[in-house]
Amino acid sequence: MQTLDVGEVAQIVTQWWNDDGDAAEPSAITLTITKPDGSTVTVLKAAMTGSASGSVPGTLDVWTALQLVDASGVWRYTPVGIVDGATVTQVEQVFLVGVQSAPTGPCAPWCTWEDVEGCTNSDFSGIDSAQRESIIDTASGILWDLTDRVYSGLCVTTRSLCSACLLCGPSRCGCDPAHGLYLGENVAAAWDVVVDGETLEPTSYTIVGGTTLARTDDLSWPRGIDVTDPTAFRATWAFGRLVPEGGKRAAALFAAEIAKSCVGIACQLPQRVSQVTREGVSYTILDSMQMVADGRTGIALVDLWVVADKQGRRPRPRMFSPGAHGTRRVL
Repeated sequence: MQTLDVGEVAQIVTQWWNDDGDAAEPSAITLTITKPDGSTVTVLKAAMTGSASGSVPGTLDVWTALQLVDASGVWRYTPVGIVDGATVTQVEQVFLVGVQSAPTGPCAPWCTWEDVEGCTNSDFSGIDSAQRESIIDTASGILWDLTDRVYSGLCVTTRSLCSACLLCGPSRCGCDPAHGLYLGENVAAAWDVVVDGETLEPTSYTIVGGTTLARTDDLSWPRGIDVTDPTAFRATWAFGRLVPEGGKRAAALFAAEIAKSCVGIACQLPQRVSQVTREGVSYTILDSMQMVADGRTGIALVDLWVVADKQGRRPRPRMFSPGAHGTRRVL
């Protein structure tokens, strides 16, 4: 499901087929978009962009509409087209605006498959590319969660800058000239900054403090931008924190153990066993579910890095020396 912020542009993609299931270009399209307040917007084929999916060469069976979203909530849309003279009504679809949930995973995997194969002699030739990607994503996502979701890797987004302004209305947005534009935390760089539909020179802006887009050309950000024009005021920027080398190694080790479990090779992944009796001797093994609750994977080297990383990011205790602060002892 597509999720957006207010001020961004929704890409509504429709695809069309004939009764035989072959790609076909509709002779007409009526796209009805229902806003959260119940009002509707109608977009016709003439305002949409056509492209070919490739299943039938040269056939424009994919049609895309761009819609600026100006309200939070659930947006719905229903495409109706005419294909080979017959009216075709597609299933209603939805997207969410202004209600984005927390990220569900890092923006980039923590390691490569070459890293995984480099830390084991196991034969993973039976694991196809899709499974390899899934294994790496699983290991990366779990370690991302266990380390407080700090190391997302570099994420790239292109968004309207209206949401970063202090002066926003239903039809226009503007910026306080005394302030920069707050883009978020850990912003590495910004590019393709567009103001009033024109792309600024890269030397005319910079990132300040890893959070704010500021101008360096002695000019101010605009005070009146038409928010109905999705190309009027936007930028692309990269943000996030790179994974440390220890994290990459931990992810490769973790992924290798997951891969072993997939192909039936003995691995270090803990199983949920609480008590074992063998030859009259009983002993207890720590329940793996408790290990999860404690933020552990059960793989010693991986857990060592996770604990060390979290310890290293904890605030350091500060010592107070009375003499160093000009105090005196009264007897």
